[in-house]
Amino acid sequence: MNEPIVYGSAVSTYVRTARMALQEKGVPYKLEDVVFRSEEHRKLHPYAKIPAFRHGDVLLYETLAITEYIDSAFEGPALKPADPVGRARTFQWISVINAYAFDALIVKYWTRYAFAKDGKPDMEAIEAAVPGLQRQLKLIDEGYGARSYLVGDKLTLADLFLAPIVSYAGSFPAGQAAIAGCPGILRGIEAIQSRESFKSTTPPPPPPRPGS
Repeated sequence: MNEPIVYGSAVSTYVRTARMALQEKGVPYKLEDVVFRSEEHRKLHPYAKIPAFRHGDVLLYETLAITEYIDSAFEGPALKPADPVGRARTFQWISVINAYAFDALIVKYWTRYAFAKDGKPDMEAIEAAVPGLQRQLKLIDEGYGARSYLVGDKLTLADLFLAPIVSYAGSFPAGQAAIAGCPGILRGIEAIQSRESFKSTTPPPPPPRPGS
């Protein structure tokens, strides 16, 4: 079949997750940007989100579906445990990251810096976001136990969903300080930063928003 295509911006944490999954499986791919909310974009993803994914005749959207396909369709190291409990734990963490951690770390915190209008972060909104950020990081940190990965002793999809958002959250002061107090997350960061899939998908600075 044709080389897979990941549609979306390299700035996106979810695009990075999909790209890391492909690289962990050793699959060459193309990254193609999209004009946000354009007709072409909505043909790829009816909710105008990123990433979308194409592999021959297979078109998928939503990162969990994309990464599940990548893990199942291609040879290479498994990105989910073989045992039922380990697999369930992996999807539990992905659900937590998608439903709670992404909102606390990215939507309510990181974007207030990264997309600040006129370069002036809304410090009131940022300060209001810090308790939620701290709570999510603490819960995730506890999930590591004494390990360097969220589930078992090997990398799973859960780590690929978490790493990009923790990386962004740690790029500003309150996030950096909160992460510094989380030994499990620090071990996880050290483990993931040594992998080529993480190094080679380092995002560029976010583009300015229209009118900013």
